[in-house]
Amino acid sequence: MSQLLRYLPLLGCPIGMGLIMWMMSSGKKSNTPTDTATQKSTNGSTSSHAAEMDQLRAELAELRASEPALSDPSSSDPARTPS
Repeated sequence: MSQLLRYLPLLGCPIGMGLIMWMMSSGKKSNTPTDTATQKSTNGSTSSHAAEMDQLRAELAELRASEPALSDPSSSDPARTPS
């Protein structure tokens, strides 16, 4: 009996981790009927995300065009040249 009590804390960690992993995986299975509703609601936000990405890309291209030293990392910068 004293041997069992000695190893019980060592077994508690892996058993507890397995139990937590099992609970997390079983929780995902119960949410499958609502996945279609989630997909329907995210389709609208996906287009807004794409529009935002297009806007950010255009803004980045504009910044790169206005400052050519920043767009070309191989250009010589006096502050970066080793002495």
